[in-house]
Amino acid sequence: MIVEPRYRDWKGDWRDVNPDTLKLVRGLVDEHPENEATYDVAQASPPYARRCVVPGERLLGLAVQVYSLWSEAGAGIGDLADVEELARASGADFLLLSPLHAPLPGEPQEPSPYFPSSRQYRNPLHLRVDGVRLPNDPAVRIDRDAVARAKFAALETEFAAFTGDPAFDRYCSEQGDDLKNYAFFVDPSRVQFHQWVQWRIDAQLRAAAAAGSGLIHDIAVGFDPAGADASMWRDLLAPGMH
Repeated sequence: MIVEPRYRDWKGDWRDVNPDTLKLVRGLVDEHPENEATYDVAQASPPYARRCVVPGERLLGLAVQVYSLWSEAGAGIGDLADVEELARASGADFLLLSPLHAPLPGEPQEPSPYFPSSRQYRNPLHLRVDGVRLPNDPAVRIDRDAVARAKFAALETEFAAFTGDPAFDRYCSEQGDDLKNYAFFVDPSRVQFHQWVQWRIDAQLRAAAAAGSGLIHDIAVGFDPAGADASMWRDLLAPGMH
């Protein structure tokens, strides 16, 4: 690995890395400026966490804020169908996605994907729902509350006509109590509906992952202390800590 001592800022101008930062980075990885291919991770001495695995070839990736993807078929916010379309059209080796975590239910919808209710399950706003049409204008602030109202209204109608599917049964069985507890937290009177919504999201995410670009999912560091994960894991948390 070669550690570059310079970087381009947001204007495109070259900047020198702070010497202390450069020293820190070089202390965490092995530099092999002459021949990167000679690096054998199997021979790296412990601790392995201090070693950086170098791929055999350069790969092209795109960092994608999913909510900011815009398309004519979308509904006021970027969704997983947009991710699939980008994966097919971009030719990128991978897409680094902003967190898809589920926010707290209700209004106002949490705008930051880094303060989720649950990191185990995903945001229904990123589900492409047929028939939902809201203005798609990248110059306009995303109205997450309007998106949530429109999509859940359409999903309620779809679910009312849902007569079952073996794939849904398998998904619920595989997810077990985690999914059931999450759905209960969101709305104890509509557990199966919220299980079904997560199954739909999972299917669209799998389709995006099969579209030609690998997917890397950014993960929030923590979660809302009033959210689903905190409720499920309350015995493992230290109250009042930030």
